[in-house]
Amino acid sequence: MRLDHLYLLSEHQGKRVGALVLRWVLERSASLGLAVRVTALRNSKANRFVTVLSC
Repeated sequence: MRLDHLYLLSEHQGKRVGALVLRWVLERSASLGLAVRVTALRNSKANRFVTVLSC
């Protein structure tokens, strides 16, 4: 499974919406026995978000 992009409108950022979506993707892929590859652009604030949630 591959998550190419996850963008949220600014009014939804910081409300854990992205975390819920990413956790759902990770849990769903685990239940199906699929690996997930999630990346973020270099020097992006999303790197911390992805690192914390994918551990």
